[in-house]
Amino acid sequence: MKISKIYRKTLWFQLLLLSVMCLLGYDVIVSAEDIEEWMPDPALREAVREKFGIPADSPLTQAYVKLHLTSLQAINKGIVDLTGLEHATDLQFLVLPKNKIRDLSPLSGLTGLVFLDLADNRISDLSPIAGLENLELLGLSGNQIVDISPLAGLVNLKELWLIANQIADLSPLVGLENLEDLRIRANADKVVFTLPLSKLMQFGYDETCDLAGPPISERVENRDYPSIFVSLGGAGSIINLPELPLQEGWAYHDLHWNSLLFDMQWHSTPGGLRAFLHVEAAKGQRDNILSLNPNMISIVAMNYWAANPGEYPEDWPYWLRDESGKIIEDIGWAGLLIDFTHPEIQDLLVRRSVMFAKCGLFDGIFLDVWRDDWRDSGLDQYYANDVSEAAITMLRRMREGVDAVRDDFLIIANGNRTKLPRSAPYINGTFMETVEPYSYKGLAEIENTLLWSEQNFREPQINCLEGWADIVDPENKFTFSEIYVSL
Repeated sequence: MKISKIYRKTLWFQLLLLSVMCLLGYDVIVSAEDIEEWMPDPALREAVREKFGIPADSPLTQAYVKLHLTSLQAINKGIVDLTGLEHATDLQFLVLPKNKIRDLSPLSGLTGLVFLDLADNRISDLSPIAGLENLELLGLSGNQIVDISPLAGLVNLKELWLIANQIADLSPLVGLENLEDLRIRANADKVVFTLPLSKLMQFGYDETCDLAGPPISERVENRDYPSIFVSLGGAGSIINLPELPLQEGWAYHDLHWNSLLFDMQWHSTPGGLRAFLHVEAAKGQRDNILSLNPNMISIVAMNYWAANPGEYPEDWPYWLRDESGKIIEDIGWAGLLIDFTHPEIQDLLVRRSVMFAKCGLFDGIFLDVWRDDWRDSGLDQYYANDVSEAAITMLRRMREGVDAVRDDFLIIANGNRTKLPRSAPYINGTFMETVEPYSYKGLAEIENTLLWSEQNFREPQINCLEGWADIVDPENKFTFSEIYVSL
């Protein structure tokens, strides 16, 4: 063959090869450009690429997503737009908490989804997921949800997490026969709860939560010192241990109280106030904490003197009101004061304390803002009955009534620096929230009250001192910082 012919054939082959390479290169460019159109959110694209280890300069097609994407997890990645996931028709597990998602429309056709966690996003409209009947777990806590009616048809749901939304009506859940775990705390103040009692029992609803707890006295007596505690709304720990999980941080403390221990919340019903508890989950939490610290004591704060705005209706007859009829607010706490001297409120509060005592999840209750003598409060004129007598009567009924708390159940009251001689036969200790500036004179007063408390309160006994100061007393040249001691 002549060289000219060989050259022409070689040139033709090279041109053909170049054309093919150009087409392939074009396809790569087109694919790279196309994905920005069919999956416009860069954070979502990155999450999908990370899932499969596909670099940014390699193609990612709709066909690949449809064929291979069965699960995806991307936490706190800044994802806003889910467009593109509609092509993942075999997707079964989708976990996207702590993003910025609002629109769930791309998920509407993903009927194979079994596990969907979208906690801590910006979701308000649930209608796009109304047809996802194969869902067994749905996590929607920490969003902006009011209406849950689109969930009524999700008949295979076993776990539903709705914590921290604005939900007021739970009636759409009545038909969800397979639901085993419902988490609803921190929603609207007046939740309309219409689930049948048989269903509530499956969720751990129990008027008294009649669950045995480990002995309290042994845990009080067996602790070592210094003994540290977390008080009031302390969701975390006093000892700074940010690297540890929450419950492990708690375990470094011997006493913890909070108004929402173990996902507990109160639910108003026509028959009175009842406890709504996820009992098995709560028992698991308690057992885990005790495995880490066998001497841990769990106390729940029981507000008797004030309530959050909206907790009861404005026309509720038991608010404490001034001469003009205005509800009196506690400025420091930002709560609204309750006239707990009314017999009806006394009955309710005593019943509530007995519920806590019968529930072995809790070892005691905490009564904030407690005085033996209320006459110096400046507000006693607005109460229906004598405040001091009503407080002691309520306490006596908790201890000695027909239905009273058990003998070793702890009642701790916040008396600040004051002694509580009238209350002493009924309570196990004082919480000294001594917020005033300190001096040697003040410390002597604190010491005197602590010693008196140790000699006079009932057993098992826990007296707590909490200090909130970081000052230098110019007169005494004394520096004092936070202290937390449980005696």
